[in-house]
Amino acid sequence: MDTIGFDVPDLGPACGTVSGSMYFDHDQDCVQDPNDPGMPYRVLTIQPAGEYAITDADGSYDQHGLPYGNFTIEQPADDIVQLCPANNPEAFTIDNLNPAAIIDFADSSTIALDVSAELFSNAARPGFIFTYFGRANNLSGQQSGVLDIVLTFDPLLTFVSAVPVPSTTTANSVTWTGLTALSGFGEANVSVQLAVPPNPGLLGTALSATLDVSQPLTESTLVNNSDTRAQLITGSYDPNDKTAITSSNTSTTEYFILLDEYIDYVIRFQNTGTDTAFTVVITDTLSGELDMASFQQGLASHPFTVSFKPDRVAEWRFENILLPDSNTNEAASHGLVTFRIQPQQPLVAGTVISNAADIYFDFNPPVRTPPAVLIAQSPMAIADTGSDATLLLYPQPASDRVFVQGALANCTYQLLQTDGRLIRSGPLDENGIDLSGLSAATYLVVVIDPHGGADHARFVKH
Repeated sequence: MDTIGFDVPDLGPACGTVSGSMYFDHDQDCVQDPNDPGMPYRVLTIQPAGEYAITDADGSYDQHGLPYGNFTIEQPADDIVQLCPANNPEAFTIDNLNPAAIIDFADSSTIALDVSAELFSNAARPGFIFTYFGRANNLSGQQSGVLDIVLTFDPLLTFVSAVPVPSTTTANSVTWTGLTALSGFGEANVSVQLAVPPNPGLLGTALSATLDVSQPLTESTLVNNSDTRAQLITGSYDPNDKTAITSSNTSTTEYFILLDEYIDYVIRFQNTGTDTAFTVVITDTLSGELDMASFQQGLASHPFTVSFKPDRVAEWRFENILLPDSNTNEAASHGLVTFRIQPQQPLVAGTVISNAADIYFDFNPPVRTPPAVLIAQSPMAIADTGSDATLLLYPQPASDRVFVQGALANCTYQLLQTDGRLIRSGPLDENGIDLSGLSAATYLVVVIDPHGGADHARFVKH
């Protein structure tokens, strides 16, 4: 019998875990009773590891891979009052005697009853069915009253179906009345499928929809009880994409310092294969310009779990999603997930915030979305958003190339679609920007000078 020698590599320090639950402690006894709801999708920071954990739908968390040593764990949110443990941050140790620390967080809250609305959709194309996904969120630990939800949409569209079954439908609205009251931090999801007329002349038509949520109890604010989303009817498109819209709804390409507070990201996916997808996994390596402690999970088209992995990776898993392929059921082959996050502060004008996602269908190689790109702008640039005349581009409309008038020394450019997706970038010179291979459409040019300042303008390509 032959003997083969080999070296076992150093596997590094031993590792452990920290886990527990975060819950709203109604009777403030630091024990999670049956009526104490878990606090879902809440971020925890772990130092000095510089890692983040996130609770799941029932308020529990489980962070693996911590090397033996001394740590602290903290709830960074400012809308909760920590009752137990007494310290925030709370110290803990991982070692061979205690490789699995357990820390539960009993919380009260500074927020009175507050119910909010949230609305997103997949792409609307002539001749196809698309879906609006809506959600009513209870942002407090108090139980709401019974819910009424109304989705108002463009009368150009035709109602196909809704989940749950609506109470009433009209030519441009769907209404659910008397829905079950929301428990503390609970949510209610609705979806509506609508058909776009098979008219190519509708390309570029603007659609708008509004989700309104109401309930009879007094709320701390009613400002967030309505959510309106605008989108264009599009033609062929990449069904796997990531887009961004800032909190002021001012722009999908610019983040205005002092005006915008956060960014809403939407990751959309579609099974364009030849068979059912059983598992979909999305990973998103969050840009260093984004503050992970401010992460807020949004709605999703299907049941999911979310977790944070090393190196700033957020991962969503849609287990047993049974997503049909587009040839079998085009309307049901789509899905999406959303989240909200704030930029790192201080944010300097000219900062580029760019993020893409990877989408895995079962065991297939990942599909990388085009990046969603935002440029940080000073408030002085807000007056320019209507005309986009901050740069002079010529010719208008353009054909093979577009040129930028003015000093170009050491400047770079980014060429983006109007939804913020980066197409190409590079140094800017007298030869202009190559437009070969681009379809006829409106585009955005962002010019960044050597000092980090940014300027922008739109142009039309024939």
